[in-house]
Amino acid sequence: MSESPSEHNRAAEGSADNGRVEPPALNAHPHHNQPSTSNDRVLGLGLIAASFVVALGLSWRAKESVMPRLAVAPKAPTSDGIAGFPNAVEPTALLERAKQLTERDQLVGIALSGVNADGTLDVGLGSSARYVFRSLEGQGAEPAREYGELAARRYCGFQVVVLNQAGLGALLDVSDADCKRAIEPLPPLSCGAQTVWATAKQRGADPTQPATIEYFRAQAGPAWYFQSGATTLWLGADCAKPLSPEAGAGVSTKRVPG
Repeated sequence: MSESPSEHNRAAEGSADNGRVEPPALNAHPHHNQPSTSNDRVLGLGLIAASFVVALGLSWRAKESVMPRLAVAPKAPTSDGIAGFPNAVEPTALLERAKQLTERDQLVGIALSGVNADGTLDVGLGSSARYVFRSLEGQGAEPAREYGELAARRYCGFQVVVLNQAGLGALLDVSDADCKRAIEPLPPLSCGAQTVWATAKQRGADPTQPATIEYFRAQAGPAWYFQSGATTLWLGADCAKPLSPEAGAGVSTKRVPG
């Protein structure tokens, strides 16, 4: 039995379908790529934020490096823990404690007034002590200045620590001291006021009269100055070796600055 024309055409179409290659189906769910894109965006923003924070930190550190360090306001004087206060204080024994009250770390002088023959001070009767410290060039606090402004000169600031009726305390820091006028720092003490007095008594000083004693830098080097009544002495750093007035003259107009 022969095929009808319509049946023959359907058979031909079926044969053609069997040989045709279908194109790949498009992604039916394009939103499946959105989490990856979102994560990349968050990561990028995070990197930008981190870079900004790092740049800000570097800028702040650069600014701090060119700005001066300012002096800290001194604390109120105190007598707590001072042995013999107020009637019999050994002043050279307080040197290390005085040094702790300032950021300046170089000793340049000690000035004692009203020193008794045993080397002590009666601050209740007006005796006193001054300890002077300074910083080396480029160290320590400097005067305030605007950002980007250059320093007016080289600074070697100093600070005075005082013992009196109120106790031991630092005075205001002097930040603008010129290095051209700075005194060479002194070495650690090898003796004290009591030894100076012992030498002075051997040379006729009256032990009933209080004395002025200073540790300073003289033309001959570290030295002691003693004055009580009619007795005036200049001694070496050992508190015993006599110096001439010329050798004992201070390297500046004031034996002890400040």
